[in-house]
Amino acid sequence: MAGERRDRARDDDAPVAGRRFGPPRWLILLFAAALVGGGALTAKYEADRWVRRQAAARLAEALPKLEKLAGARLTTGDAQFGLDGSVALHDVVIAETSGAAPFVTCDKLEIHYSLDLKNKTATVDEIRLRRPRLTFQMAANGSIAWPEPLARLFSRGKDKSAKTDDPLSLSHGRVRVADVITVRFYDGEATVTDAGRFVAGPLFRIGQAHGAARFDAPTREVTVAGQAKELAGGGKFDFTLAAESARAKVTFACRDLPLTSLAPCAPPLVKLTSDARLDSETAVTVDKTGRAWRIETNSRVAGVTLANPRLGPAEIHNVAGALRGELQFDPAEKTIRAPELEIRLGEAPFFLRDLTLRAWGKAPFLLQTGVGAHALQLQALLDGLPADLIPILKGLKVEGAANLRAALILDTAAPSRSNLDVDGEVTDFRVVSAPARCDVRQINRLDFTHLARKHGELQATIVVGPANRDFVPLADLGPYIVGAVLTCEDGSFFRHNGFMLRHINDSLRRDLHEKRFARGASTVSMQLVKNVFLSEEKTLSRKLQEMLLTWWLEKEVKKDRILETYLNIIEWGPKIYGIGPAAHHYFHCSPRSVTPIQAAFLGSIIANPVRYHYMKQKGEISDGWRTTLAFVMQKMVERGTIEQAQYDEAAAENFDVSFEPPPDADDDVAAPKKPAAWPDGERQNASTPRPLPPDRGR
Repeated sequence: MAGERRDRARDDDAPVAGRRFGPPRWLILLFAAALVGGGALTAKYEADRWVRRQAAARLAEALPKLEKLAGARLTTGDAQFGLDGSVALHDVVIAETSGAAPFVTCDKLEIHYSLDLKNKTATVDEIRLRRPRLTFQMAANGSIAWPEPLARLFSRGKDKSAKTDDPLSLSHGRVRVADVITVRFYDGEATVTDAGRFVAGPLFRIGQAHGAARFDAPTREVTVAGQAKELAGGGKFDFTLAAESARAKVTFACRDLPLTSLAPCAPPLVKLTSDARLDSETAVTVDKTGRAWRIETNSRVAGVTLANPRLGPAEIHNVAGALRGELQFDPAEKTIRAPELEIRLGEAPFFLRDLTLRAWGKAPFLLQTGVGAHALQLQALLDGLPADLIPILKGLKVEGAANLRAALILDTAAPSRSNLDVDGEVTDFRVVSAPARCDVRQINRLDFTHLARKHGELQATIVVGPANRDFVPLADLGPYIVGAVLTCEDGSFFRHNGFMLRHINDSLRRDLHEKRFARGASTVSMQLVKNVFLSEEKTLSRKLQEMLLTWWLEKEVKKDRILETYLNIIEWGPKIYGIGPAAHHYFHCSPRSVTPIQAAFLGSIIANPVRYHYMKQKGEISDGWRTTLAFVMQKMVERGTIEQAQYDEAAAENFDVSFEPPPDADDDVAAPKKPAAWPDGERQNASTPRPLPPDRGR
């Protein structure tokens, strides 16, 4: 048996002619698997094609209904449909109507949804936007003019007839949006235009925005949070937006944010260059009308440039400051109001109370506010003022503190309302160091030298002391010159502290009425500061430096020396500087010998001596100037400078002024007497003009 089985096995293994043999079993299994796999792939491909065809058909069916529901025109490029509950649309464009400029474009829009097979319903849960670009326009009242579809989104919550929760019915099911849906955006961009109110073109742009928006359908509330970048300069900021049917609130926080994109919105004198930066934590709440903006802010700006010929002859760079408080802004009136604000110039704090400001557009300018400062460090104030605004004072180092209270009204619509009221005190004031170009203490020296310039050109070099043979000490001026000059230029010189607020207000109102620097309000002290340290330009920069230096001058220099220096350096005619040369030029005598009518004439021409020099050239005064001299001499009588009989004598001669030399002129014009030395800046044996009665006007 065993041998028989072995023989049979050998027979089976031996080749037999004409017999066919099959493949190995493993190859058959592999082939079967390939058939199954290929069938599966084919089935998946066919299924995917079927799904795509069905989805494309549903999309084609849904788009017109979506457009009708949203009230917008929607166009897309190709679409990708997945079996994982998502659809991706490329090159999405949304416009209000066909052919209109789009208000939303998007490179890719992904819709994620969940399926309810039993009810044949797809619910949209989340939308993702890749590089969305939105465009809005600012309305005439300052609010955002939302495109109609977006406006309906926020207003429909009050429309009881609108059935916003109804699903979108399709032939093979329905599509609905979840009650709360999230929209995520990546690398977004937003542009706001203003229809040319500020500038033709974009008002500002933000870019590279990343974040998410949450839409609550039942309440119609929207919350957006994210981070973005200012396109022009690249500074990043965080932001949130909460919108409902009644109002919208935007908050943002930024560090070192460029302000170039806001340049079109800035007032005319403000230039926002690439150096202008902002650090801010701000919340803006806007009601549905767009008229009530509430702005809560804690912001600091740096690198701002101011440019206006009335401010200064050159641009003022590196302006820095801070603002903290709450403001109400009415964009229709372009008016800001605030109950209280803290403003810092550098590190110098001021408080504004009951502020009203209107400084944009063609409406009349208005500024009304109270100003306060407590324990204000004077050095902090100097450091906070831009160097280009106070170039002469740059480098001045001081100690001391000030308490300031002021009220200011500037109203171009009603100049008569304009007014400035100032009160305050300074404690522990001391100058640590001062550049020679602004050191008022040098006026105390008897060798003080003044360089008289006009239009930048040197006219004369004047030593205000004994070394100058034309110098006339106050004691040698005679009884009439001082009275006449103070009557014409500064009737309260010996009583004020360098400033006459009443004259400042009169000048302020006239300047606003005529919209130019029409009238000065300078005291003798202010004129001396202008002549010695400053230029002739009529700018706010010069006025600010003039005020600071005048305040310092009045603390460091005696009134007698201020008046004496003033009379010996001012211009009295073409290249005629000082009262000694002036008296000799006009009347061939010393100042002590001039008559009351001659003194009145000299005082009356100080305002513009070159212009009025024509009377000397003609040898007689004009009829109109006789009226001026009558007025001046009447004031001199009221102040006790001259007697009534002297006025009557001049009136009897029709206030005539003779420029002819008197018979004894040669004896009267001897060199003026030298004054005594003045130790420690104080003159000895100087006579002071008699006290003047209360000021009755210049």
